[in-house]
Amino acid sequence: MAPRVLRREPLLLPRPPARESGLALVAGIPWDATSLLESLRQAASSRGIPVPPISVVASLAVVVFLLWVYISAVILLYGAEVTASYARVRRALARSERDTRLEA
Repeated sequence: MAPRVLRREPLLLPRPPARESGLALVAGIPWDATSLLESLRQAASSRGIPVPPISVVASLAVVVFLLWVYISAVILLYGAEVTASYARVRRALARSERDTRLEA
């Protein structure tokens, strides 16, 4: 019995299209936005319009990003606190209803 030889497909065959995922949009939209902003900055610079250096723009971007992270964390923690308080109130109401039913 002859050994079985595995054949590899040629590398030039077209591959099936990849499924698009939401992650591609999450990564692609900010990438396109920053490239658009950079091209606008370069176009303004070439027209002689004073434009802040890229280091200033990058520093401001970092500050805005950190502010966004802080605000998101505050919203998340506030929502967790509201949810926990709501659960405590519901438990207390259920307990009081159960006690009134037992007394009757």
